[in-house]
Amino acid sequence: ITVRATYTNPNGGEKAYDDAQIQLVDKIQRVVDLVVSTADGKSAYFEGSTVQLVVKQKFDNNSLSNAINSGVTWSVNNTAFGSINASNLATLAAVTGDKQFIVTPTFDGVTASAPLTINIKDIVPVSVAVSSSKGTTIKRGETTELTATITYNNNTTGVATGSQHKVSWSNDNTAAGTGITVSGKYAFTASATDVDLSANIKAITDVAQVEGSIKLDIDGYPLPTSITINGLSEVNA
Repeated sequence: ITVRATYTNPNGGEKAYDDAQIQLVDKIQRVVDLVVSTADGKSAYFEGSTVQLVVKQKFDNNSLSNAINSGVTWSVNNTAFGSINASNLATLAAVTGDKQFIVTPTFDGVTASAPLTINIKDIVPVSVAVSSSKGTTIKRGETTELTATITYNNNTTGVATGSQHKVSWSNDNTAAGTGITVSGKYAFTASATDVDLSANIKAITDVAQVEGSIKLDIDGYPLPTSITINGLSEVNA
C-alpha cells in the first residue's frame, strides 16, 4: 500500500508531500499437521505398561506448538491392544506374542499425517531356578519342598503357585523318590532305600516351556537290623 505524508507550512505557501510504499506480510501461522510422540522417546514397551503420549501442532513454518493436553481424539488400529484416555495416556493391554499398537491423533480438525507405532512386548519366562527347603542331600524317607522361581524378560520374578507363574514338574528317577504338586510347589519324598540314589527334578513353565532343574541326592545309609536299649533288650528293626 502507499502511505502519503503531507506537510503544510503554517505561514502559508505550498504544501509538501512524500509517499512511501509499505508491504503487508501475513504473520498468521497456519496449522498444517500434528506431530505425535512418546514422552520418554521410547518405541517399545512391555504389555500392561502406561505410556504418556505427546501431541503438538505443526505450523507452516515448521515450528511446533506446546504439547496439547486435552481435546485430542484418537483412532487406533486395534482396541484389543490398548486404550488412550483424555489426558493422552495410553494403557497397553496384555497380549500373546509381540504386537504393534498404531495410534493417530486428531485435534481441531487436523489429523496427524504420520501415525505413531508402539511396539508391545509380550512378557515371557527366560529362566527358572529350583530350590529345595532341605538342601540337595535328602535322607531316606524325608520330604522336601521344591520351589520354582521364574525370571521374565522384563527383569521381574515370580514364584510358581497353583494360579500364577504356573509350572509342571517331572522326576527322572522315581526309584529315588516320588512327589506331588501342591499349590505350584513340589513335595518330594525320598525312598526308604539303603543305597545312595539321585533324582533330577525339573520345573517347566506353561508359557514358552522354559525349564529349570535341581539334582537331589538320597542318603541311603543301611537299615539297622537291631537296636539294643540300655544293654537289657534287643528290638528287631
